[in-house]
Amino acid sequence: MVRTFDNETNGAACAAGLCAILLAATLTAAATAAGAQSRIVNGVATHGYPTTGMLLYDSAGSAANASMICSGTLIGCSTFLTAAHCVEADANAANYFVFLQNVGIVSASQVTFHPSFSFPIADVGVLKLSQPVTGIDPTELNLNDPTPFIPQLATIVGYGQTLGSAGDYGIKRKGAVQTANCQASSQGTDVELICWNFLEPMGPAGEDSNTCNGDSGGPLFMDLGAGNVVAGITSGGTDFECSLSDHSYDANVYTYLNFIQSNLGADSTSVCGPLPAVGGPDVTTADFDGTLSAGSSVAASLGVTAATNELRVVLNGKDDRILNSDLYVKFGAPATTTDFDCKADGGSPH
Repeated sequence: MVRTFDNETNGAACAAGLCAILLAATLTAAATAAGAQSRIVNGVATHGYPTTGMLLYDSAGSAANASMICSGTLIGCSTFLTAAHCVEADANAANYFVFLQNVGIVSASQVTFHPSFSFPIADVGVLKLSQPVTGIDPTELNLNDPTPFIPQLATIVGYGQTLGSAGDYGIKRKGAVQTANCQASSQGTDVELICWNFLEPMGPAGEDSNTCNGDSGGPLFMDLGAGNVVAGITSGGTDFECSLSDHSYDANVYTYLNFIQSNLGADSTSVCGPLPAVGGPDVTTADFDGTLSAGSSVAASLGVTAATNELRVVLNGKDDRILNSDLYVKFGAPATTTDFDCKADGGSPH
């Protein structure tokens, strides 16, 4: 089975004077997206994991109106790893965009998926971005066979919904899982897949979690002794509602390394551009969370020092194809919808 895909907002500002930020919401006509959509169930919201991003799609190639279809991971400065089932329906790169919370939206220039893809086998897709991102260091791929490590603690991260019918896509969440041997119901073996069971009794939020629709393509991180690496790519599960009794599975990155690395090519997997990376001592981040309903607004302020080289303000809200969240920023005074220094008021909540 394919896992395909309150008004909560999850905003991140990369910054180091005073900027006023206004988040405004209006109702727009519902939009649709092509492709499979995939969740973190029993997870917790997070501003961490900067390489975990959203895959956005618009059939007319409009970044301002693009909607979320899947999750993914930045593995090179201009390379984004996702699931094949997220992109197989449309190979036109002009219709895809990647949202990263500390960067914003970047368009895709190429879409490729594994030539042997037959869900869930080889459920691996790679997007090349139209330009390299800056301010983020990519996450390394797993170069070790994870099979001997079963059971192994791992972390799942994604922008999917919190149950099969919740509809709360677009908020980044994380959760812990423990890998298990793949069952026949997963349609693959421990070679092709990394599996786990989501069973009774359910543990604390964030410590006993599961993937769901919208998390497809997102990472399963493992620490096999040298820090987190991307070991799995969220693919699917046996329970449509992503609920207890689910047997979940990811594409095994180790098995498909040759394909991934061939598409990674000479792209840098360490430092991306001259800006220091998020998480380092030279970057200050300020995170704001709140609830936004139709016709309402939320204001926040952010201090900016004279030494700041670049300010990035990014909005990320629930992607339900109905609520349109807009962002207005002004230096030194409150921002309004008519008085601002910059804005983002497209048809999507990103």
